Amino acid sequence: MGNMQDASLLLKLNRILLAGHAVMLVVFAALILVGGYEYRWGAFAASSLSVLVSWAICMIGARRAVMPVLTLVGDLTRENDRLAAGKPAQSVTTELEFPFNRLVESQARMRSRVNEREQRLQTEFERLSAVLNSMHDGVVAVDRQEKVLLANATSRQMVHFVTGEATGKPFLEVSRNWLLCESLRNCLVTGRMQRREIQTADEPVRTLDLRASCLPGSPPQGAVAVLRDVTELRRLENLRHEFVANVSHELKTPLAAIMAYAETLKMGAINDQENNLNFVHRIEEQAKRLHQLIQDILQIARVESGQEVFHIVRVPLHDAITAAVAVQRDSAEHKQQTLTVDIQESAVVDADEDGVRTIIDNLLSNAIKYTPAGGHVTVRLATDGQQARVEVEDTGIGISAENLPRVFERFFRADRARARSMISTGLGLSIVKHLSQAFGGSVSVTSQLGEGSCFVVKLPLGE
Repeated sequence: MGNMQDASLLLKLNRILLAGHAVMLVVFAALILVGGYEYRWGAFAASSLSVLVSWAICMIGARRAVMPVLTLVGDLTRENDRLAAGKPAQSVTTELEFPFNRLVESQARMRSRVNEREQRLQTEFERLSAVLNSMHDGVVAVDRQEKVLLANATSRQMVHFVTGEATGKPFLEVSRNWLLCESLRNCLVTGRMQRREIQTADEPVRTLDLRASCLPGSPPQGAVAVLRDVTELRRLENLRHEFVANVSHELKTPLAAIMAYAETLKMGAINDQENNLNFVHRIEEQAKRLHQLIQDILQIARVESGQEVFHIVRVPLHDAITAAVAVQRDSAEHKQQTLTVDIQESAVVDADEDGVRTIIDNLLSNAIKYTPAGGHVTVRLATDGQQARVEVEDTGIGISAENLPRVFERFFRADRARARSMISTGLGLSIVKHLSQAFGGSVSVTSQLGEGSCFVVKLPLGE
């Protein structure tokens, strides 16, 4: 306000000086007309001096009046340039009156709105980043130059991004997954969604379901890919196909034997007094095998699907082991095997009694089947911290190191030639694993080929 008052006073002073100068010019003109030569030069000199003084006073006044305006314009320009560049702008102040003060107020409102919008955008970006990084699916977006716009944490792990900031860099600089890059490129070129399954190059190999779509625009302004890990799904599908194939094969074998023996009896062997009972015995044996297979398949299906109804009670493992040994003792004696029970201390678990009996019975049956005549089978019971530990050890044929990780798979048999000569469904150990896990426990095995195996079941002790 002070600058405006100074400028106003200077303007008034300039007007007075100009008026005085005009009067002086009139006087000097009269003197020149009535006076002599000396008067003329004196009047000219006085007039020139008056003009110079007036001009100097006007320039000083104009400078003092204009400089605050120029300073204000410079400040506003500098801060607006900072706003345009996305940098924080400082507030601008002025003592000038209307209209300059209104210009400063307008710039302050604009700066406030820009800051509010930047804050909202930052909040939305952080919210979007949190959502993307919490997703189990990977998300990668690129622009038309295939430079990364965004990539959530899951996608960085899936396709193994290099360490460091990826945004703004060409995709192939931050990830060497050529198949993903190719899908994004095809999407940008064709404008159509791309879908395929790709595999990661690094161990462990993962199978990813890839769907790439274009970002809006004509031509598309970029592409976004969604990656879903379907490794486990594909593994389960393969297991299902393998399970169906194995079930078909296992059902076909006893059925074919039953049909063959029945056809033989039908064609006249029924009158063969020496062999007809043998054929009937074989049919009965295969029927039992078929019945056991169906029962095992139904049980493992119920356990895996969670439809098995367990009656959880306090189960003394001593009683369960004694009952299972009583059932299997005849089979061991038939092969002249020594069946030993070593119960070091009593233990009680909270589980389904029939389920626990099935676990021990299957392990004992498996040990007796794969132990040669005259061998030894030992059942031990002990506690290990808060767990009960049941061991079934044999001096049987053992399991090779390459087959050891697969012994709990359905229908897996380490010695298929031997398995065909006995009633075995190949599901017993798989049932043991699923029942142990259902009761909160686990099962493991150690083995040496030709020396025997030791299966260990751990179950939580009852409270």
